[in-house]
Amino acid sequence: MSENNPNGGDFETYRPYQAQPGIGHVGSYQVAGIPYITGALTIPSGSEEKIEFPRVTQEVTIINRGGDNQDLQVHFAPFEQDNVGSGLHTITLDDKFDAITLKVRCKEIYIRNSEANGGAYTVIAELTNIMAREMFTLTGSGLTD
Repeated sequence: MSENNPNGGDFETYRPYQAQPGIGHVGSYQVAGIPYITGALTIPSGSEEKIEFPRVTQEVTIINRGGDNQDLQVHFAPFEQDNVGSGLHTITLDDKFDAITLKVRCKEIYIRNSEANGGAYTVIAELTNIMAREMFTLTGSGLTD
């Protein structure tokens, strides 16, 4: 055992200050690129779906796959929570193939069908190596207040 290695073994493999993936680890975002794709063919009118990512995102694209004049609302907390819906803390995709790309770190997003017809969407995300449990819940001004 090396005197400089408290865990025993070869000192060359002991790295007490090696950076690990985490929310504040810049390298985790610089080497992001794990692909994630999901979607739905139908969201009942007035309901929302929660998309939970297995890892923290670096970028998320949401595509409205419903018909023309089929509104989908995208938000970061449940629609009925605090002032999400009443405070206009949503992004609306108005028509078929409307899309938005958000360069944002999050562990979940919500998509709500505000129309009478069934909504459809595709979500494409670029994930980091940061586990979703490391991410805090998004709340506050501009999100829920």
